[in-house]
Amino acid sequence: MEDIDDLRRKIDLIDSNLVTLLNERVTIAKLIGNLKNKKNLALIQEEREKLVYEKVENHSKIISKEDIRKIWKEIIEICRKIQI
Repeated sequence: MEDIDDLRRKIDLIDSNLVTLLNERVTIAKLIGNLKNKKNLALIQEEREKLVYEKVENHSKIISKEDIRKIWKEIIEICRKIQI
């Protein structure tokens, strides 16, 4: 049986991986923002955001749909800021 320190080390690793993945997502969002600007596309793409929310809500098995939407709303806001 694992002890609390082992479990915390696992959480630390997951946290590190999450930050790495979030940084990758923001980097790609910035590239998308550059393309939107070049093509004179709207920054906010409501249909795309709706699709993203649906995908993450359906993918989440433990976190409630409401909570996963809150998390992704923050992620999308951060990505939107970097696109400006």
